Amino acid sequence: MPFGDLLTVLRYDYSIPAHVLVFDQVSLWVQVHDIPFCYLSLKVAEDLCVAVGVVNKNSSDVEVDKGRVMRVRVRVDVSLPLCRGKVFSLDNGSKGWVSFKYERLPNICYWCGSLNHFDKDCDLWIESNDTLTQVDQQYSP
Repeated sequence: MPFGDLLTVLRYDYSIPAHVLVFDQVSLWVQVHDIPFCYLSLKVAEDLCVAVGVVNKNSSDVEVDKGRVMRVRVRVDVSLPLCRGKVFSLDNGSKGWVSFKYERLPNICYWCGSLNHFDKDCDLWIESNDTLTQVDQQYSP
């Protein structure tokens, strides 16, 4: 389903009671870092961001910044941890790594990457009996 159709399907029509609604997706700007310059294109950025969620195919929602960073608007499922990066294949057969950074997140658990709770509410933190340190965090600001 194209991204535009997805927005239409999710539009609220006031016929459903509010307590039945499920808010499980959010649209975010995702920065894709370390794309080799010769691969820096809209198509490559969209293909890489599929690992994050549903890419907005609107050309005005993709930006190139500072040479090797692309910003892509992506609809993310908030019930899943955020994707930190992705391995991709280069034309010469070697592998590359791009990292994803997310802009203006309202809430993120630095232990597991979830958007639906804070660090102190994370099962990883609770099960550790307060023994985890900042070095153990998989995510950062």
